[in-house]
Amino acid sequence: MNLNNKGFTVVEVLITFVLVSIVMISLFSTISAFNEKRIQESYRARIYEYKNSIVNTIQSDFIQKGLSHVSIVRTGSSNSKEGMTYTVYCTLRDGTERILVVHQRFTKTSFRFTGSTEYSDDYYIEYGTKDEMIREEFPELGETVGEYRNDVHAFVENPNSQQCKKEDGSGEREPCVQKNFQINNISINITNEADINAESHVLNIYIGFYHFDVGTKYAINIVSPIEYQAGSSSPDSRFPIGNEEWQIHQPIVS
Repeated sequence: MNLNNKGFTVVEVLITFVLVSIVMISLFSTISAFNEKRIQESYRARIYEYKNSIVNTIQSDFIQKGLSHVSIVRTGSSNSKEGMTYTVYCTLRDGTERILVVHQRFTKTSFRFTGSTEYSDDYYIEYGTKDEMIREEFPELGETVGEYRNDVHAFVENPNSQQCKKEDGSGEREPCVQKNFQINNISINITNEADINAESHVLNIYIGFYHFDVGTKYAINIVSPIEYQAGSSSPDSRFPIGNEEWQIHQPIVS
């Protein structure tokens, strides 16, 4: 009895190789997509944790003790060395005081064309008393080290750049840092503030966040009534939601 043991032909080997390659590419794409989704979910979890920690701390004071007076001061600009800072001075009904500080500084990018080419991104939120301010650690969710290039009108990666000034005031320069997670826009105002005889005054705090991978749907949004006292309002605290700073720094996301 004769057995035909010719083995695999070249064509069969090629077909097998192509099929295995297709399967491997498909598996790689699936694993890559799953890993990207896992990373994004971890980002969302950290953003929620950061946001909820701040909101719960502030609202526990505002709801349990109540607000009797609020004044708002805004200083600087978000593209300067000092950055833009909102300071909210709150007097609670029990006579104690709380301070909320929101700080924002932008480096220049393709969608933040008014940002600074000499200073890196810098964001923080603090809350507490004048003797003990607590700063929640701002989540580090990725960053790009580089510089803003006028020829392409964009922020590009360049670890050897010497565009930004150092914070220590030494006069030396270093690469700029653009953070993936940012304080995107800030609106802090008091409704009916101009009318000191109005029956209701409400403190509105909106701090919007933006992340390159998960978008702009995350924000701190606190609304609290105030037992406003006649004559205590300050014109410096009137910052309506449509102010120029808010409009300029809202990123264009396609």
